[in-house]
Amino acid sequence: MPEFVALLAAFAMLSVGLRSSVVAVVERTAAAAVNSSAVARVESSEERDREAGRAGCPSRCRCEVDGLLHRVDCSDLGLREIPSNLSVFTSYLDLSMNNLTVLSSGVLSNLHFLEELRLAGNDLSFIPRGAFTGLYNLKVLMLQNNQMKSVPAEAFNNLHNLQSLRLDANHISSVPIGCFSGLRSLRHLWLDDNSLTEVPVEALSELSGLQAMTLALNHISHVPDHAFSKLGRLVVLHLNNNRIVSMGTNCFHGLHSLETLPDQDQTETETKAETKTRLDQTKTETETRPDQTETETKAETKTRLDQTKTETETRPDQTKTKAEAETRPRLRPDQDRDQEQ
Repeated sequence: MPEFVALLAAFAMLSVGLRSSVVAVVERTAAAAVNSSAVARVESSEERDREAGRAGCPSRCRCEVDGLLHRVDCSDLGLREIPSNLSVFTSYLDLSMNNLTVLSSGVLSNLHFLEELRLAGNDLSFIPRGAFTGLYNLKVLMLQNNQMKSVPAEAFNNLHNLQSLRLDANHISSVPIGCFSGLRSLRHLWLDDNSLTEVPVEALSELSGLQAMTLALNHISHVPDHAFSKLGRLVVLHLNNNRIVSMGTNCFHGLHSLETLPDQDQTETETKAETKTRLDQTKTETETRPDQTETETKAETKTRLDQTKTETETRPDQTKTKAEAETRPRLRPDQDRDQEQ
């Protein structure tokens, strides 16, 4: 009898252990199924993102997808026209260093999320009205190193959120009145390395929020009275390497915020290459943080730009930045003669 009771007890214990093992196996199996399902969902989501990226990525271009937004790099591909199959969710578009000669009206009109557009290093000589229609959120526009002889008269008028505009290294000699009308958010304007013979006083009067501007490396010979009187928020102004022979007594009247203006000695002794290196570094610094000017103080702006200039001047052999690499050298005959001398 005692042996029978012991046998029953052992059988009961075995049953309990067996049930525990079965439950454990079932639980592990269920957990594995859940994990597998979660991994499958993640992979499926990533695959959908990749498919979406490929769907909105033009041939040969390099694209990244961040949630809904697309970053599209079509630079240096020899393109002669803007790709047609761009995603409407494109937030960054680099078309620099191509062979674009025409920018048709409305060609980018569906890119309502676009914040940065790079068109540097092409062969654009004229930009028509409506070329940037629909770009409601555009903050950075790069048009440097093209073939423009005049600032587009009406192309920029509806870019109300634009903060940085690069027009340097063209052949610009004309800045029409009203060409900057509507650029109420513009903070940085680069007009250096062009063919200006005078300060475009009336055109600049539209830019009351401007904080940094360069007119260096032009052919300006005279700065008239009240030339910048409407630019009350201007902190940085570059006039280096011009042909200035006279300045009005009140030429800087109204520049209540101005804190950086190269002195006359620096303007006379600094070479064109030195001026260009310093300005390129400053541009790179401001372009990498286009939103910073919304909140930083005048003193912070000055400190940041001065620090950039100091670093450039103390390291003249510094490796070229990406912005410099985008700049295609197109020297005019008079620049060739200057460098030879």
